[in-house]
Amino acid sequence: MTTIMLFHLFIILYFIKDLCTLQFVQHVLNFGTCTRSIVLLSIFNTAIIFVTSSKIDSLTLLGLLILIIYLLEILLFFKGNTKLKLLLALLVPLYAMLCLISVTVIVSVIYLCCLHLILLEAELLLVIRIWSLIITIISVLALYSLNGSKYLSNLTKQKPRRLKTFISLEIILLINTFTSTLLFLPEEDQVSLLLITFLMISANILALFTGIFMIVGFDMIEDKKIQSHSDIIDQMYKTLINDSSDFMAEIDCISGKVLNYTFKGISQTGLIGTTYQKVYTAFILNKIHPDDKPQYLNNTNLEYIRNCLKNGTHSWKYEYRLKNKHGEYEWYSDCMMVDKNDLGDTSTALIVTNNIQAEKNLAYHAQVDALTGIYNRKSSKELINKYLSEHTAGVLFLIDVDHFKEVNDNFGHITGDEVLKEVTQKLSQLFRKDDIVGRLGGDEFIVFVKNEIDITHKAMKICNVVKKVYSQDEIDVTVTASIGICSVTEALNDFDKLYAEADKMLYISKAQGKNTFTIAI
Repeated sequence: MTTIMLFHLFIILYFIKDLCTLQFVQHVLNFGTCTRSIVLLSIFNTAIIFVTSSKIDSLTLLGLLILIIYLLEILLFFKGNTKLKLLLALLVPLYAMLCLISVTVIVSVIYLCCLHLILLEAELLLVIRIWSLIITIISVLALYSLNGSKYLSNLTKQKPRRLKTFISLEIILLINTFTSTLLFLPEEDQVSLLLITFLMISANILALFTGIFMIVGFDMIEDKKIQSHSDIIDQMYKTLINDSSDFMAEIDCISGKVLNYTFKGISQTGLIGTTYQKVYTAFILNKIHPDDKPQYLNNTNLEYIRNCLKNGTHSWKYEYRLKNKHGEYEWYSDCMMVDKNDLGDTSTALIVTNNIQAEKNLAYHAQVDALTGIYNRKSSKELINKYLSEHTAGVLFLIDVDHFKEVNDNFGHITGDEVLKEVTQKLSQLFRKDDIVGRLGGDEFIVFVKNEIDITHKAMKICNVVKKVYSQDEIDVTVTASIGICSVTEALNDFDKLYAEADKMLYISKAQGKNTFTIAI
């Protein structure tokens, strides 16, 4: 009577266990297998256990039966990722077998009897199965409450490699578990303990390496992937630099030998292995501008490069002029990038050279007045303000060409342009190269003198050299200069203030009949 009641309880619990387990599988796969189908599969599984439980007295055969049932059902009747389905199909019977074996061993220890004898006691065997089912049901419900289905389903999207590794680990554990069931065979049917030990140890070794791989393997793969990606980026970066530069050289900072050298994107293999000193002696030093030579030699000196790297400087730029085939100097820029390997025993310098003459031309044209070739208003203002940010002395001359409109009206704009160029030439000759000479627009010029001068003497010279009579078709126009002058003071300490004060003085000069100058007191 007790055996029948235990058997009925076992069948009910098995149905509940299957129902919970298959419902959990459905949640993990995120596909809507209907509840009716899950109930039918649970009934089917329970029926098979009902029929076979009295005929199978081997844990090995029982485990194989459960494994086959779940493999077929989950792989065939559930939709979803195949690898995830395989993981679940192996996980369910694996855990069921582990629970069953664990409870059996505990009972064997309590009753002090051999493992194979436990299986011969019907009531005791049913108690073992009931307890293993209860443990399984509790475990599945715990996974539900901890939202374990979400984390398992995320494996396919976020960590597919861990999914494959866990499947491998499951297979190893199944081998180990089935090997353990061989200990439950009767003595006359038992496999050699040596063979069982060998199989279990082998499975344990595989499980150990799989566990190690799960700990460090993914990081190793990720590092390899990052390194590979980094190598690709480095190669792309080098190719990009190579294609867009005039020269590119890679140098070993220890030996000074050329590791790679390209000209206009074409590798110069004949130079590889020679020292960079020989390269720049042959191609650079005989063409470089004398004023730029000391700076160039310093920046390409190996000792200087190594010291920069030692002090944490990994990149810098310098500019110099080289003579082209027409005998004219053109501007070049070198970008020096230096780094060392992870071990610190090798350091490499990458020198990228570009012709920047076009940029210099653009910068020059942006600074100068297109007609006269002297500074325009913007650059004059910037240069004066920059100087005054560091100094507290200077004199500003604001010069207006008198009767310039009459020149344009009577002789035309071409003659007017020539007048402006001539005034520019005269002003440039009167002042030093360090002084700032500019055209603000129209017939208005500006000169900023950085050092102390005889202001009155210089103003009189301007008036004298600018004064000139222009004649054409019996029409005479006398060009003169009206000048407003002011010196830098604590109050007049930037361009706008100086210009405003000098403009007032210029207005006074104009009012006094032109061709004169007025100095602010």
